[in-house]
Amino acid sequence: MDLARRLIAPCARVTGEASVDLDLDAFVKRILLFDHYILSSLRLRELEGLVQSFGVDGVVAILESGAISFDCFPPVTASLSPSLFIEQRPAGGLRPPFSYSLATVEIAEPLHEVNRSIDELFPRLSLRGRQSARLRSAVYSALALSEDPQGGVALEATEHELTANTNLLVRACSLASKRHIGRTIPSDAITLRPTQLSQHEFRIESNLQSEHGLSQLVAHRVVESAVLAVAQRNDRIELMSRHEAMSGFADDDLQVFEDKLAFLASSLNPQTGEARLQRVIEIRDLPAIPSGSAVPLDAKRLLELRKTPECAQFREWLATTDEMTDEEIARESRAVGARIGLFIRSGIGRTIRFLVTSSLGMIPGAGQLASIPVAALDQFTIERIFPQSGPISFVDSLYPSIFSQP
Repeated sequence: MDLARRLIAPCARVTGEASVDLDLDAFVKRILLFDHYILSSLRLRELEGLVQSFGVDGVVAILESGAISFDCFPPVTASLSPSLFIEQRPAGGLRPPFSYSLATVEIAEPLHEVNRSIDELFPRLSLRGRQSARLRSAVYSALALSEDPQGGVALEATEHELTANTNLLVRACSLASKRHIGRTIPSDAITLRPTQLSQHEFRIESNLQSEHGLSQLVAHRVVESAVLAVAQRNDRIELMSRHEAMSGFADDDLQVFEDKLAFLASSLNPQTGEARLQRVIEIRDLPAIPSGSAVPLDAKRLLELRKTPECAQFREWLATTDEMTDEEIARESRAVGARIGLFIRSGIGRTIRFLVTSSLGMIPGAGQLASIPVAALDQFTIERIFPQSGPISFVDSLYPSIFSQP
């Protein structure tokens, strides 16, 4: 299975105790650009925004189509807190500073937590009885749950790297220093001496206090952040392995990767495809979903488009645009400029600029969409001007078609 055709990523951020800000633009892009999108969900709170845009029937259709699934409670590696007021650990007592005890944290009964999330969310959706039952059933069908214990492989890999790959930990520590003290301590100025005390437990001595003037508390937290950065990288890789899907990587993630893996991570990074797509969008001045807006969208049309041959053709073409100039991209898509202009001057108009860079990032690594059939003569002309009809159709007709007309 091609990892680049499947994505696991969030599309919302927490804005309050019981609410999230859904990135609808990111959600639509991922539906179109990937064979399958595993949504790293915030306790299913994204459903509220999805229902506002697609309606209950539309959301049910998307969930039942198999286009997406929810991963609500992935296991994560955590560091158990030490006591910063003791120098040695009493038998069975608290850990002293610079001692780090790692553990895999996961939800014991994920289905129970899903039910709780649904019970908290559904009253805010103003659903009728039958709608509630249909949506609940569709959510259950889209859950990505595993009965096998998770997290063990990631934890084992982290424990090995903390002692066998000190350079990786030093690099992560340098990045962590910027977040904690506002300046970056160069990697070559950091000395770390990790020692494994027992299973899952380490002591990591450093020169952060003696040579860089950090307090004991800040030095402990910088090293802990570095340890968790390495652990979270391995959590991410295990999650990708479990779902056979690609995850997005932030710039700091790539720097924490070993050099031999950094090229692989960057080449498969969904953000690479996002940058390619954004460039094409800006050159062609395509319509987009405005940030923070619940734009009415046609779920049925969206699901139809992602299955068309033109979608695959556009993805392939998008991957070839790195070496193209702006003028070349504009020239190859100029054949459809007039019809795009007609759409932009229509009811939806420039109030919707579909597919700008999403606020969360984490977007497609390979490309996009499909098309509406054109007349035989038009098809012949397009194929003669530009042999790949998929990309032309993509910028010509497909984006507008998923928007519900006023």
